Amino acid sequence: MSGTKTKVSALCVSVLLGLVGGARGEIIGPYDIQAAPTAARLISGGSSGWLNVVNASVDYNAAFSGFSIIDDGMANEPNDTIVEMDFAAGAAVNIAGSDLVMFDGRFSENSYYFSVDYDGFATELSLPLTAFSDTGVNRTYYYNGAGPYDADVMAAEIDLSFFGVPLGGSVTSVRFRTTDNGQADPLGVGSLVPEPASATLLCLGALALIRRR
Repeated sequence: MSGTKTKVSALCVSVLLGLVGGARGEIIGPYDIQAAPTAARLISGGSSGWLNVVNASVDYNAAFSGFSIIDDGMANEPNDTIVEMDFAAGAAVNIAGSDLVMFDGRFSENSYYFSVDYDGFATELSLPLTAFSDTGVNRTYYYNGAGPYDADVMAAEIDLSFFGVPLGGSVTSVRFRTTDNGQADPLGVGSLVPEPASATLLCLGALALIRRR
């Protein structure tokens, strides 16, 4: 039993030090991002152009994988363009509340459908214009070499429970599909970090159970 307690204690210390030490991927407005996709690809449709905070072209993989999530993307995506992004194992987990967040550049009023590999992308979550809120972050982007142009960074939260993913379950690939106006400006998707208080309570609860035994 003492060995188990030692292991749990060490794990809690590791978790808390990581939180205190700022072991996070990126802060975007109110969102604390744990992980970005490791790879991305265009499934169907096509781009009218790229967005980047520096005047350099990006492809779909560069635009929708890695950090910084909101420093590049695509612009004026036609209807029914589908982009798929991969997360590392265990990086996109269903916790209580929202699990993922999608970012969009507000050059126009954009909306999307979102799906995950848990059910083979069969279920689509509608992310209409009204699902996106202003993060309070602004970026200046070059568009196909022109610009730069200012845009508000918008965000829509996603709960993996909508797709039937159980608490503690995870997904490895996600997709967005553009809809409505044919001028979508997607910036990317990130995995959210649990609140530090949640991690603390989890550790304290585990240690309390061990002490009772």
